[in-house]
Amino acid sequence: MTTPERLGQLESLGEPGQWALEYILQLTLENLRLKSQLEQTQAQLKAQEAQLEQLQRQAHRQAAPFRRPESRRSAPPAHPGRKAGHVGFYRPKPDHVDEQIQVNLECCPHCQGPVCDKGSLTQYIEEIPIVRPRVTELITQEGWCERCQCQVYSTHPLQVSRAGGAAGVQLGARALALACDLNKAKGLSMRKTVAVLAEHFGLKLTAGGLALMLQRVAGKTPTRVSTDGGAITPKLGGARR
Repeated sequence: MTTPERLGQLESLGEPGQWALEYILQLTLENLRLKSQLEQTQAQLKAQEAQLEQLQRQAHRQAAPFRRPESRRSAPPAHPGRKAGHVGFYRPKPDHVDEQIQVNLECCPHCQGPVCDKGSLTQYIEEIPIVRPRVTELITQEGWCERCQCQVYSTHPLQVSRAGGAAGVQLGARALALACDLNKAKGLSMRKTVAVLAEHFGLKLTAGGLALMLQRVAGKTPTRVSTDGGAITPKLGGARR
């Protein structure tokens, strides 16, 4: 018997059947409400269990509780290197050769027997030469001009100043240019610049002496003109120590 037929039989019973129908309807609605409430409770329980598991994992990590939350963490870095399929890069062939070394294969290096089907392998080795300071002893003269009534002296293009005595040992133009590049363009401090000049080029000087040299270079640097017409004087003395 189907459900509608059973409900029809209850209606035929009169007032007791009507009461039974209302009671069945009430129980059905209550069952639906309890079922919906149970589903919501189960969903909340699952969410709380997931949150508890996440907190337990964080508590066992070395950086907890000071680590950043996942929402504030930076994205993982991209894969290093260029993208797959890019054109390969290799060092170009040098435009000049300073020295050529020929190494012949006279015999087998293991048994000293004869070798046949010889071939050649050509390689180019680029190396930094041993750097040794080139020292120039510059001797100039000075004297008194009777006609001009002043002190005059001879000069040379390599001369950077007329200091003598304890200050008579000076850096040349290329050495000064390298010091300016290391300190200003490459961002090395005064002490690191002095260390590079001493360890790799054999030029010995102090950080204070280099600072004074850079100030003199700044004084000799031509003045540039800004867009509004004002003069801009380069400042090379304010370097990091």
